[in-house]
Amino acid sequence: MTQHQTTRICLEGWYYLFIVLFIIGGAVLGEVNLLVLLAGMMVGPFLFNWRFAQLTLRNLKVSRRLSHRICAGEELSIAVTAENHRLRLASWTIMIEDHVQRVGDPDRNHASAVRLVLPRVAVGQACTGQYRTMLMRRGRYTFGPMRASTRFPLGLVRSSMTLDQEDSLLVYPRLGHLTPRWLQVANSHYVGSQSEGRHQGMMEGDYFGLREWRSGDSQRWIHWRTSAKRGELSVRQFEQQRNRDLTLVLDLWQPDSPTDEEQATTELAVSFMATAVSDMCGRGGCRLAVSVAGFEPQFWAGAAATI
Repeated sequence: MTQHQTTRICLEGWYYLFIVLFIIGGAVLGEVNLLVLLAGMMVGPFLFNWRFAQLTLRNLKVSRRLSHRICAGEELSIAVTAENHRLRLASWTIMIEDHVQRVGDPDRNHASAVRLVLPRVAVGQACTGQYRTMLMRRGRYTFGPMRASTRFPLGLVRSSMTLDQEDSLLVYPRLGHLTPRWLQVANSHYVGSQSEGRHQGMMEGDYFGLREWRSGDSQRWIHWRTSAKRGELSVRQFEQQRNRDLTLVLDLWQPDSPTDEEQATTELAVSFMATAVSDMCGRGGCRLAVSVAGFEPQFWAGAAATI
């Protein structure tokens, strides 16, 4: 991480210097020694502020910590930590300025600026502050560069340190709430059999009953005691294992110049897909396949599980 430190005179500092120069000019023209002494006394605090502000940022390490996962519309909390690695001299009134920008926005020069103040960073210790923001659109966001500055103690000089550290965060689509109608659609392949309490099947599940031997039955299913009584082979029958295997297909086609309504429809489809996948993974017990038609078709399949 590269740090660039600069020191500049604040607006109040220029006013202060103007008064000093005015006093020096009056002292020279009027040959008043007391005014020369007063001007010299006023220069001292200005130089002290200049040097103290520079030392305050020396060996000061600033870092940020982001969340690993967040969806659009959720509140994001970013922790900023300043560590003082000096052997003496605490850092006072450190202002941290951070920038947040969404990758792919047309105006790349426009980035939201966030500011927070760390009141004091003791010698050999760290101080952490937080700021909160809400990212309303999905996509990848970049954070940085950060700038740490201070005007302590007199506010005449500002010493700044620019940090080239940049972090990125992928914001997932907004998650909604599915209605009971969604489960009816997802379980539509069971229509016509809901009234039956049990379902016969070839897959091994809970024990259901006995039936006569059929070609292709496994020998492990044979119930020898019943077969001996009846004089013919009888096999165990099990309840059908019902897994909600689901395939979701998302078509992201848009015209060359989509309208705001068409873009909103696409975002709604993406949000619904993300919500459906999150719901199925939360329930588990099924296999899920997702296909997305975009610039590059994508396909994922596997067992639904909570991350």
